[in-house]
Amino acid sequence: MVDYTFYKTVYLGSAIAEKQFPGMAARAQAELARLKRTMRVQSSGAESERLALCAMADVLYAQQKRRGIRATTVGGVSVTYRDEHGANRELLDAAGVYLDIYRGVGSGVQFEPLI
Repeated sequence: MVDYTFYKTVYLGSAIAEKQFPGMAARAQAELARLKRTMRVQSSGAESERLALCAMADVLYAQQKRRGIRATTVGGVSVTYRDEHGANRELLDAAGVYLDIYRGVGSGVQFEPLI
């Protein structure tokens, strides 16, 4: 698990307040565990998984704030709604900055880079 001090001083995050961070970090940890069950995930450095968790926490926080918004325009106001696939892709993209993520699981499977 990643803590708020790491988020602020190493990842240099600023979007999530300290009080809200533990919840976002726990959700990010659960999402990363889900990725690991369905894909091959490798750390590319000593802190890469913790950095990925911070990036995923930021995405989850942003998604929570916009609550599934997808593209629509009413008058001069434009809003974008996200579907579940788009939300999952955002998390995958955030993690992929710090981790090597491949499709496929198990031995004997040819892995293809996702990102």
